[in-house]
Amino acid sequence: TQIWIAISTYVLIAIVKKRLHLDHSMHEMLRVLNLNMFETTPIHLLLAISPAPDNSLLPSTQGNLFQSLGH
Repeated sequence: TQIWIAISTYVLIAIVKKRLHLDHSMHEMLRVLNLNMFETTPIHLLLAISPAPDNSLLPSTQGNLFQSLGH
């Protein structure tokens, strides 16, 4: 049963990707759908290409490895 569900899910995601002409990978699409499983937002809006966030405005949460090692 699990194998058939996995195959069916893969085929459905491939059909959506082809019909909506998306450049996202299958993994990205599955992640988005998994995170929004119980949302009522249409699929084409969930998978629409959104602009990349401006990283210069976000505070850095990861320190510089080489600076912390004294190099």
